[in-house]
This record gives sequence, C-alpha cells and structure tokens, in this order.
Amino acid sequence: TSVFLFLSSFVVMALWIAIHLARYGASETDLLATAFFGFVGGLITFLTGSIFPWYSWHFFNNLFLKAGQVFSSESVQAVVVVIIVVYILIIGAYYYYKKLLRGR
Repeated sequence: TSVFLFLSSFVVMALWIAIHLARYGASETDLLATAFFGFVGGLITFLTGSIFPWYSWHFFNNLFLKAGQVFSSESVQAVVVVIIVVYILIIGAYYYYKKLLRGR
C-alpha cells in the first residue's frame, strides 16, 4: 500500500500542474513549486485519509501569498511562520490522539 500511496501522489502532482498551467503559463519556477505542492498535498491526503489538511494548507498558502503582496512587510512572514507551526502542531496532535484512541 505504501507504494500505491507514493505513486498516487505523482498522479495528484500531475493533475495539480495541469490545473495550474493556465495560472502560471510556462514559468518553470512556479510550476516546480506547484508540482511540489501537489505531490506533498497528495501524500498528506492519502496518509491522513482526509482532504481537509491539504485544503486548509492550500487556503492558508493562498491567503498568505496575497497578504504578502498587499502588505509586503516582514511581519507577514513572521505571522505565517507562527501559524504554520501552530497548524502543524494541531494536526499532529489530532492524528496522534486519534491513533491513541483507536488503540484502546
């Protein structure tokens, strides 16, 4: 099953690139970042069994990119880092406790 999850993430990555081709055109740098995002998002979805972690990561990614364009200050970067760390801790704790409760 782990091979299937890994290979499925490549399919998600390819679909993610196809969806974003209209947005980024032929920009290799942007498409590479999009490919990475799609691959990791596919892994997150398959490993957690839920689209929610990836969707929320995508939402906040777009939100902070737009905030960086609008405000263009270093405080936005600091807030982004703090929120990402808190988000990872919350998601990690959720799945850790979910796993503990299943073990009972």
